[in-house]
Amino acid sequence: MSKRDDAFADVELFKDFQLKWNREVIERMTIEQYTSLVEDGSNDHFTRQLEHNLDVWGTIWGGSSYKFGIYKCKEKPKRINQNNYFYDGEYAWNIKNDKNGSINDRDSAFEQVKSNLLKIYDSAKVKDLPSIESINMGDAFKWKLAFHFQGLDQIAIIPVYKKDILKVYLKSRDIKLNGKFTYAKAYKALCDKYNINNLEDAKRLEREIYCFYLETKSADVDDHIYNAEIEQTKNKTTSKNLDSYEDKLPEKGESVEGKSYYKRNPAIGKAVIESEGFLCCIDPAHKTFQNERGNQFMEAHHIIPISFQNEWDVNIDCRANVVSLCPNCHRQVHNGNGNAKRYILNKLFNLRVDELGKRDIRISCEKLLSLYGC
Repeated sequence: MSKRDDAFADVELFKDFQLKWNREVIERMTIEQYTSLVEDGSNDHFTRQLEHNLDVWGTIWGGSSYKFGIYKCKEKPKRINQNNYFYDGEYAWNIKNDKNGSINDRDSAFEQVKSNLLKIYDSAKVKDLPSIESINMGDAFKWKLAFHFQGLDQIAIIPVYKKDILKVYLKSRDIKLNGKFTYAKAYKALCDKYNINNLEDAKRLEREIYCFYLETKSADVDDHIYNAEIEQTKNKTTSKNLDSYEDKLPEKGESVEGKSYYKRNPAIGKAVIESEGFLCCIDPAHKTFQNERGNQFMEAHHIIPISFQNEWDVNIDCRANVVSLCPNCHRQVHNGNGNAKRYILNKLFNLRVDELGKRDIRISCEKLLSLYGC
């Protein structure tokens, strides 16, 4: 398929979604039409279509399903009955009413979600971006919705929904916003500067923004320090302590250049390497050397790089996201050619996708590959 055919297919996907989910349909939408489980035989509910079928128009993969406001659960979620997180045995939700108050029953939670969807729909149709900004929903999901609800020839939103990515690009092009950052200001500034009038224009700019971001985003350059800390970690850490650490977000630190980063707990890497028997998970036959404790030397690797922690609202510095690799495989996944990276990442994805899902860390293989520039 040519690039032109690809672009045509992408536009048709956009149109099909708008035809299927028009305002009248959203008004009558049931909770089962909004959210369901693939295991129940449902592949075309609203949230799956938006996240899975339309990721060519900007991805919202990853993070917690709470971003949808309410979702049907495969199993009991970790965060319930605290900080406005609720669960009734089938659905979980984290949504506030228009007065910023808690909602503790499923039907009211879904009605609030639907009300928000209709407000976003109406505002997107008339390019009222400040009104969308004020709606109490997660940013990525909210602006993904707005992008797909806007008029076909009245494009006011670019399909990039990550604040950090937009801010980096705006700064690189010396595009200044009036006052502090908002998505509404960022989208307007980009559309004005690059004369964005249609979907094709929006797609070209999205690709340029993501390519620039991937080229400039540094890898986890402190891997050597992290693995040295693992080797120096002598105290045994109990599973209970690790569980407690994994249930909260990692701490932030600041580099000598003044940049913030998320700290990694060497006890997590140590526990994973020990649990995997000091073997490389890509190939247990890979041999290295004995460390000072008489064990085969291995290195801990975060499948989803810790530098992407901002894209998740759960801790990705966890055992489910860390594997034991020999130094050669570890270097390949960071510095190898495309084929070498893809081989290792596909294997790591298949190895841990279920464990990640249990911790509410949801990511597709395609999204994982993109984090490594593949």
